[in-house]
Amino acid sequence: ASEAFIRSQAPAGRADEFVPSFTFGCKRTLYSSDWIPTSKRANVDLVREAVASVEGRALVTKSGVRKEFDVVVWA
Repeated sequence: ASEAFIRSQAPAGRADEFVPSFTFGCKRTLYSSDWIPTSKRANVDLVREAVASVEGRALVTKSGVRKEFDVVVWA
C-alpha cells in the first residue's frame, strides 16, 4: 500500500526515484503526504547522484553536473 501511494503521487515516469530500496520500517519513516507532489513543481529538482562539492550557491555532482539552488535539503 505504501509503494502504491508513492507511485500515485510521484511525477510521471519518476516514481522509481521515490520508492525506497529498503524494507519499510528499516529506516526512519517519513509521515508526510505533501513532499512528493512538491517535486512536480517547475522550481524543484530531485538530485539522487552523489554531490562532489558545493560552490557558492551551486552543487556539483560526481559526474560534473553543476546546479544552482536557493535551498538544499539533505536526506
